[in-house]
Amino acid sequence: MLPVGLELIDNTARIHETRLFARFEALKPQLFGALLDEVSAVLRDLPNIHLDELPRMADFARLLAALPMPPGTPSEAMPVSIYLRLFERLKLEIAEDDPVAAALSEFMSTRDSWQGTATELLSLLVRPEESRGWPKTAQPLAGRLKRLAPALKTMGILVNQTRATDYARTRQIQLKSTPVDLSVKAGCPELVEG
Repeated sequence: MLPVGLELIDNTARIHETRLFARFEALKPQLFGALLDEVSAVLRDLPNIHLDELPRMADFARLLAALPMPPGTPSEAMPVSIYLRLFERLKLEIAEDDPVAAALSEFMSTRDSWQGTATELLSLLVRPEESRGWPKTAQPLAGRLKRLAPALKTMGILVNQTRATDYARTRQIQLKSTPVDLSVKAGCPELVEG
């Protein structure tokens, strides 16, 4: 899903559905032709598209990179750039809405790194007052950290879980603070503007 920001329609500019559909029917041949032109151009250019890093949905990102754009379009306004920033922004929003991520962000705000077990970490995290879904034991916390790792990275927290080689085979969690990309926090204003 790609969210698209739509402009509000002024009350004086609204039209009835019958008129809207009539206009659409009149434009349908041109719209279909334009769509086929775009698909043809993407298929033509796709074999030459190579991204430095492949995000999730890598094939979709390559398709976006192959979309024809007017000459002089800045790289940050290219559909693939917008998609990648949006993807990072969505990860950040997921993390901001999760009580464990919020508690972990607060915990790491005064540290460069931390290492220990999930049990130790659970005892150190401050549980927010509104914390539906807060893990009660170490195992659910470890699973949550694994699922939140991409979002936490966007927040500036790297998570690494390793299994120790000792007899008990305890799982160690390593947390490290990293710089945050402020452009991700700023969001994607071009999606709101159209």
